[in-house]
Amino acid sequence: MIRFRCFLTRPVRLLFSGGRQALLVVMTALLTLGVYMPMAKARDMTVVTSLRPLQGIVAAVMAGAGKPQLLLTRRVDPHHASLRPSQARLLAQADVIFIVSRDLERFLKRPLAALARDGAVVELARIANIRLLPHRRLDPPGAGSSGRDGHAVTDWHVWTDPLAAAAMAEAAAEVLARQDAAHAALYRKNAAALKQRLSALTKAWAKRLKPLAGRPFIVTHDAFQYFDVRFGLSPLAAVQPDDETLPGPRRMSAILRLARQHEGLCVLHGPGHDRRWAQLLRREAGARAIEVDVLGYGIREEGAAFLERYYDGLGTAHVRCLKGRL
Repeated sequence: MIRFRCFLTRPVRLLFSGGRQALLVVMTALLTLGVYMPMAKARDMTVVTSLRPLQGIVAAVMAGAGKPQLLLTRRVDPHHASLRPSQARLLAQADVIFIVSRDLERFLKRPLAALARDGAVVELARIANIRLLPHRRLDPPGAGSSGRDGHAVTDWHVWTDPLAAAAMAEAAAEVLARQDAAHAALYRKNAAALKQRLSALTKAWAKRLKPLAGRPFIVTHDAFQYFDVRFGLSPLAAVQPDDETLPGPRRMSAILRLARQHEGLCVLHGPGHDRRWAQLLRREAGARAIEVDVLGYGIREEGAAFLERYYDGLGTAHVRCLKGRL
């Protein structure tokens, strides 16, 4: 406002003194303001991301033009989160809202329908050039049916693959370019640079993880399929049959038998309740437990630096888990 007030000082003074010259100057000033207003709106564009990894992707694309706001600022389960009033206001104010999929962030289905602006919600996993994978069956022998057809349900944990993140960055850049044409070239340039960085990182981790392919391990919650497929890793079983279902006694007995058959077997787990299953396997079957933060809330870096730290964390956790069995 200071810029515009100073710019209009002389025209307003002339207007009060009267005359055709005053009217001409004021009209010119207003037309000039009309030219600058869309640019100001673009700079003030409110961009929201649901999860921390998406914020890293979009922040890398927006570097130099702005910063996306994070909806879930605390480590919560995106399958079962609930909105606070401040988060609802953020959704209502957003020009663009990036989520993975309404089928992953299910808690957002109704709030987005009620609060988000028309066309503001972008499901990155659906619009990016990503081969979506079905939920994989990781049932241990003797566990019985999990009651869910794993081949009919999509696995939405796509961000764990660094090349999928690069594809989502390219898709986000195109969305932002349409919303903010003034920075379109910057968004596309940033996405291209991020793709190069993530491609180099993927090659480096492929080299490190290749010797570990085929070594057995267990996961508590199967959130790493896209990472595992990218690098040729294959867990034996998952404690939870899917995102919604806790293991019953029969399944836990089968998991414990499997762990006892593989001395020193590693269990890869996330924070929170996943740690409980890992502790049980360690206590009852002598399994080794390695924690990995699939949502990246323990990383302070932003944008591309966040993503590099995040994938380094996933890779390091798998190396620590699998190198224990030679």
